Amino acid sequence: MFDWPKWLRKIDPDAYNSRAAKPITGQTFITDVNLKKLPAHKYAKLLSLVLTDKIDAASLTVHDIVSIGRYPYLNYFAKLNKADKDLIIEII
Repeated sequence: MFDWPKWLRKIDPDAYNSRAAKPITGQTFITDVNLKKLPAHKYAKLLSLVLTDKIDAASLTVHDIVSIGRYPYLNYFAKLNKADKDLIIEII
């Protein structure tokens, strides 16, 4: 069985071709990076959460949210290893 939360699913590597909705006005930045100027493969590594079911955000811990950021760096069947978990703790 996978170590992923039940609300998190890996998606096809080619799924990075679709992006979040474009802003009507203004620009969107994450850590001083303008998302509009990023190539699709870098955008997918920076922002890659796709929800298929509505979840109760109140049930997510900070650890859960930070853990999501590690999944784009794992292969399809991988789970978080000790180094990933240590990095998550260090970030928090």
